[in-house]
Amino acid sequence: MKSSSKSVLLQDPKFVPNLLECFKALHKLFQETDWKTVEATITKEVKNLIQNVPNLATNAKDVAFGGGLVVLSAYLLYKSTELCARAEDLAQNSKKHENDFQALQEELTPIKALIDEEILPQWKNHNTAKMVKSIETLITKLNRNANVLSVLVDRIVQDVKQGSDDRIWSVSYGIAAGVVCVGSLFTGHPVVYVMACGFGGGAIAFCFMSYSSVSETLEKLQLLKTDTAKIRIEITKYRATLEVERMKIEMQD
Repeated sequence: MKSSSKSVLLQDPKFVPNLLECFKALHKLFQETDWKTVEATITKEVKNLIQNVPNLATNAKDVAFGGGLVVLSAYLLYKSTELCARAEDLAQNSKKHENDFQALQEELTPIKALIDEEILPQWKNHNTAKMVKSIETLITKLNRNANVLSVLVDRIVQDVKQGSDDRIWSVSYGIAAGVVCVGSLFTGHPVVYVMACGFGGGAIAFCFMSYSSVSETLEKLQLLKTDTAKIRIEITKYRATLEVERMKIEMQD
């Protein structure tokens, strides 16, 4: 890749297959290790290669133009598979958020029942003995639940943003792959057309899968955001009620 004659590289029949194998190996590395490990493993030259592959054919001769399209199509295929991997991670995150939310609901249910069925009736019956300590304990628990909910909401918002961005990229990469395939028709080289459209077709397929998966996940995340907003209102209401009851008891004392 350091060769000064890019046209020679692009005319090498082994260049494109070897480059695609390189992409596959890198993609496997991304899936099997965390990003910090990947960052420490990949050399600066490889990182620059990934960033600059679409520009490899910039100064190539006309005869190498078709090879440049094949390289670009292979690059788009690699990026589209990366989007699919992120879409799968996003779906798993969404499932984890749902589980965390359900756990929070289950923890809040007995607290709300205790307030509705024990604390408030006792206040109405003027049975306020030892209620202050119980109220303070409940307020502490509600504050902790509110903090857990806040962290959960932040994670959901981050995933919604990533999903929205990835959905845009899936459309962009899909369109680019289609354009590259059409452009390969004008090279007059059947092999270039087959390879560019083959890689491009794969990229479009992966982009479609990514778009569909992310769209489905975003719908679930948006519903979860609505549910978290409702439970946040409930926590605020119950916490305010307890604060008022504590103030009333203290005023009586």
